[in-house]
Amino acid sequence: MERYKVVNISNYSPDLIEQLGSKYKFWFYSKDGVLQLFKEGRLGTGENWCEKIVSELCALLDMPHATYELAIWGDKMGVITPSLVTAGASLVHGNELMAKIIKNYPHGKTFGVTEYTLNRVLAIMKINAFKLPREWNPFPKFGLALDVFIGYLMLDAWIANQDRHHENWGFLVFPGEGIYLAPTYDHASGLGRNETDKSREFRLTTNDPRQNLEYYVNRAKSAFYTASEPKRRMGTLDAFCEAGKKRPFAARAWLERLEGISPNDLSAILQKIPPDEISPIAVEFTHKMLILNRERLLSLKGKFE
Repeated sequence: MERYKVVNISNYSPDLIEQLGSKYKFWFYSKDGVLQLFKEGRLGTGENWCEKIVSELCALLDMPHATYELAIWGDKMGVITPSLVTAGASLVHGNELMAKIIKNYPHGKTFGVTEYTLNRVLAIMKINAFKLPREWNPFPKFGLALDVFIGYLMLDAWIANQDRHHENWGFLVFPGEGIYLAPTYDHASGLGRNETDKSREFRLTTNDPRQNLEYYVNRAKSAFYTASEPKRRMGTLDAFCEAGKKRPFAARAWLERLEGISPNDLSAILQKIPPDEISPIAVEFTHKMLILNRERLLSLKGKFE
C-alpha cells in the first residue's frame, strides 16, 4: 500500500517564527509562493500522525478544514499546512470575539476559562453577519456559521478532541467582502495520541469495565463549560448534542456524512501512515476508537428528528 508522503522542507529557511502555541513552528513560502506553517511534533506524542489522520477524516466528511502533510525539516519531524489567511484577509480568534462581547473575559488564558460556555459560543455562531466558510460548497439548507460549527463539534466527539478552546476556532475577515467562519484546524490533541502503547494495549484487552476503551472514550471532555455548572466541562458528545438541538437538520446532515464512512475507509487512512510514525497497536487503538465513537454519535440521530 502506498504511504502518505513525507515532504522534505530542509532547504527552506523560516521566514517568521510563530509565537502562538507551545510547539516550535515557523512560516515559510513554498516554491509555488504559498505561505505554509511547519509545526514540529514532539517526539513520542503522536502529534504528527494525529494531525494528518484528522485532516483526512475531515475530507471524508466534506468538512471545511486545514490540510496537513507529514514533513521533515532537518532532523525534525512535523507537519505542514497552508495558511488559512490569504492576501488581504485576517484571522480573528474566538478569544478576541469573546472579549468584545463579555466584560472582563480572560482572553489571554487558554485553559480553565469557566466563562467559555457553549451557549455563548453558539450565540456568536448564530449572528447573521457571519458567513459560511469561504469557498466551501454548503449542504442543503445551511445558512448560518452555526450549521458548520455543529459539524466541528461532531468531529471533536468522533476523534475525542478535548482542545476546542477559544483560540482553536475563529473567523476570516475579508475587508469589503465579509466575515467567514474559518475551516476547522489544529486537531493534534485528538485520537488518544498521547497514550503510551502499553496503555493502549491494556485498554484494548482488559475485562475491567472502568478501564476499557469504551469507558475511556466516554470520559472525553470538551473545552466548554456550562452556565448551570460553571466548574464542569461538558463531554464532547454532550456539546455536539446540545448544539445540534439548535439546528437539528444540520446535526442530521453531519451524522449522515459520518454514517457513510465505513470501517474500511478508516483502515485505508490509518494504513497509509508511515510505520515509523505510528505503531501497530496505535493503529488498532485509533481504529477501534473511531468506530466506537461513530456508533455513539449515530445513536443520537433520534434526538434530531
